[in-house]
Formats: sequence, structure tokens, C-alpha cells
Amino acid sequence: SPALGNSRAPVLPEHVQRVHAFLDALDLVGITERGSESLLLFMERVGLQNPHYHVSGANTATKTWQATHRPSWAAEDRAVVERVANASTRDQVMVAKATQLLEDAVAVGGPIFQCRLQALRKLKPRVNPNPYPCAEGLVNDPLLPWARCVP
Repeated sequence: SPALGNSRAPVLPEHVQRVHAFLDALDLVGITERGSESLLLFMERVGLQNPHYHVSGANTATKTWQATHRPSWAAEDRAVVERVANASTRDQVMVAKATQLLEDAVAVGGPIFQCRLQALRKLKPRVNPNPYPCAEGLVNDPLLPWARCVP
């Protein structure tokens, strides 16, 4: 609906229902913060047997652009900050539903899924060796140098 696309509009119960219906219609929902579980569910859904994966983050061109073009929040006007905050509220509605769907799918897998999950977590992913280009005043995160910058 136009109201749902307008980040200044409040999040109404009808919007929440539409988001839930959309997510319920998907074959699989994964969450970045629960990447191992999401990856294993995906592998099982599509029949992949080889659990090796590659952590890449954004490509170098994207990282360079973000490091040089990302605006400072201090420079943004209050209206932009309010729109972002409201969009975050919308994201929270979607994340809560996605988390529930992921937890339901993991529960269906039972002990066998948990055993496979532990095996997957023991594997070392292949990591993109390129450090993330950081904007002035930031440095590479020592734990995730290919993925993000920190103050």
C-alpha cells in the first residue's frame, strides 16, 4: 500500500499482517545474525551436501564507494533521522516474524538438525582476504577486517 511504503506513516496492524503473510508465503527465511542455522536450513531445502562456504561481505568496489560516500549522521537533518527510525521500526516487525519462522524451522529439524549444526559450526569458512576500505577516522575491525570498520 502507499502508506506502507511511506516511511513517515505509522506501522498499522494491517501492515504487520501483510508483512507476516508475505514472510509466511516464503519457502525459507534466514537471518544474518543466525547465519549458520539459516545456511543449514537452506542447504537442506535445496539438497546441498557440501557444507563449505565463503564469507565475502560486500565486494571491493561497493566497500570503497561506501567508505568515501557514506554521509555522517551528524550532517543529516532531523527529518531524515526520523524516517530512518520509523523504517527501523518496520524492520523490527519483519525481523521478529522472520526470527519466529527460523526458530520454528529449526525446531522441526530436532536433534538431527542440532547435530548437523554443530558440525557446520566447527568448519572454518573461507574468508575474503581483502580488508574493508575505511573512511577517515575508522579502522578495520580486528575480528572482521573484511567486513566492517570501527572507530
